[in-house]
Amino acid sequence: MVLLEQANIARARNAGALAAKGSVLLFLDDDIVLHESYLVFLADMLSAIDENVISGEIVEGFGDVSKNVDLIPMTWVSTANIIMARDQFVKIGGFDENLYRFNEDAEFSHRALSSGLKIFKSPSLQVKHDHNPDGGVWRKGAVPEAAKALIYCDLYFARTIGASMYDRFWMVANRIRSEAYGNGRLRGGTRFSRLFFCLVAIPGALLYSYKTPNLIKTPA
Repeated sequence: MVLLEQANIARARNAGALAAKGSVLLFLDDDIVLHESYLVFLADMLSAIDENVISGEIVEGFGDVSKNVDLIPMTWVSTANIIMARDQFVKIGGFDENLYRFNEDAEFSHRALSSGLKIFKSPSLQVKHDHNPDGGVWRKGAVPEAAKALIYCDLYFARTIGASMYDRFWMVANRIRSEAYGNGRLRGGTRFSRLFFCLVAIPGALLYSYKTPNLIKTPA
């Protein structure tokens, strides 16, 4: 077990990869339940890794699983359930720890594709997210902090992928609209409180996105 001070999800995944001794990395969230056949299908999948990032299927309830299913090309991967070669993970620089709560998977996917890796989904690797449907205590009780983290990570992510100022504006505008109407990523609070705390976070988020050095450069 690796214990970190001031840990976040990106930092924790990087620390786990650094401590790993094997040549293949498997990333799972801590509230993931594996299908009973997961490890069998995972063993069959190892030969397909090479220069690929392979994501499993995140489902609400387990169904029938067959290993004779083609891999599906993807442009984005949820890092709650992925496998890849350790040397490829190290080569592209791991996760950007500046994305301390949101978007670390989207940025990682963008950089993996830019590095020449391919992303696939395997429907055979089923997991169930055994999370609280309301988002858990940490979200319900901390709307101000979650709203701040969301806007900060959105704008920093937009900068890392080279989004224009126009695109950044619309990204934040769409995010705030989604959160205000309750179909975004924040849980708890009122519509007004979610809207208010997202708006309050914008000045600091702009400063964070401009002044925080990129930990990892996307390959040209």
